[in-house]
Amino acid sequence: MIIIIGSQATHAWYDEIKYYNCNQSTFSTKTGQFTQVVCKNSQRLGFGFAIGNGGRSVFIVAQYAPPGNVQDAFRSNIFPLNC
Repeated sequence: MIIIIGSQATHAWYDEIKYYNCNQSTFSTKTGQFTQVVCKNSQRLGFGFAIGNGGRSVFIVAQYAPPGNVQDAFRSNIFPLNC
């Protein structure tokens, strides 16, 4: 049986910081989960999960509202970071 907790998923998403260019602060598909985790505009958060592949796979999703790491709102919603 697979056991996973929300903090493990959040840490995995945050680990995308290694791909984030702190000097440019621009959107990238490699850092989409990371930038949403650190987005200052999000006020509500929902998680969901599903177990598949005969119990060998776990899929975790998060929905942020309002989303803030979208292209038109990115710079105003992602805090400057010291990486």
